[in-house]
Amino acid sequence: MKLLTFFVTINFLYAFEIEQIWNEYKQKYKKSYNLLDDKQHKKIFFEAVNLVANHDAQNFTLTLNKFADVLLPRQIALQSSRKHKESHHLMKISGVSSVPKIDIDWRDHGFVTSVRDQGLCGACYAIATMGALEGIYSKLFKSPVEFSIQELIDCSANEGCDGGWLDLSFEYINKKFPQQWPELEVDYSYEKDAASCRLTNREQLHKLKCISYLHLQPENENELYAALLTSPVPAAIATTLTTTLYSSGIIEGICKENRPPDHAVLVVGYKNDPYGGYWIVKNSWGADWGEGGYFRLRAGINECKIASNCVVPIVALEV
Repeated sequence: MKLLTFFVTINFLYAFEIEQIWNEYKQKYKKSYNLLDDKQHKKIFFEAVNLVANHDAQNFTLTLNKFADVLLPRQIALQSSRKHKESHHLMKISGVSSVPKIDIDWRDHGFVTSVRDQGLCGACYAIATMGALEGIYSKLFKSPVEFSIQELIDCSANEGCDGGWLDLSFEYINKKFPQQWPELEVDYSYEKDAASCRLTNREQLHKLKCISYLHLQPENENELYAALLTSPVPAAIATTLTTTLYSSGIIEGICKENRPPDHAVLVVGYKNDPYGGYWIVKNSWGADWGEGGYFRLRAGINECKIASNCVVPIVALEV
């Protein structure tokens, strides 16, 4: 009888501790659910607790962040299964295998804008597209600018907050306004939801001849590096639960499944290290995620398919 009482007491204390951890997490991230949803989210949360507790990789760390109680947040929905329908949009950069890799970080040059938080809107494609154009504009004219991601959500042929494609985004910009830059963020601000297209009398910035795009050869990290020497490069990666719980360090060896890329990001830098170098990547999950909104990926192994779907914007100016 005493032994049974002991085990009942232990189980009660364990259940109490679990409930306390769960309540503290919800309080920290200001989360509130009804009884049924609370049970579901708590189950997911403790799966994340188990993943973090058993994470033994030495090169990067995990944490119980704002995504710990969701399977995979809706904001990482990127429909990247679309085939490239025009083969002439595929670009090959010759001679890149012999290019010595030097350190580069476009943040140091002021060509990367602040980290965005897409919230519950699958707007990663729009954020990565505009991030690439912002980098080119800042480099060309030595003036930082933030373009409207809401314009792409509302007005392009993508699927609003349900995801989209990098190439469709550049096609919209090229065909809809072939000689103009996109709307400015200050004039057409992000709402974290889809709405009707409401273009304004866009401010005429420096004149353009056109904005187009080209795809890099898939899985060729040398081409990604060569393109990065010019400006930040939008890419699509394959995400996992481990990705969402990332805290710091260099991600390596977590994307072994044959998952297609499902989330758009912006590659902003490359650094050499004794283990083969790594990519510096800007995410769109807020500055409170990862390393101030950024993460690092091991280079040379196409980690998380970082080089499988890269799109390079081509900007021609009027002379």
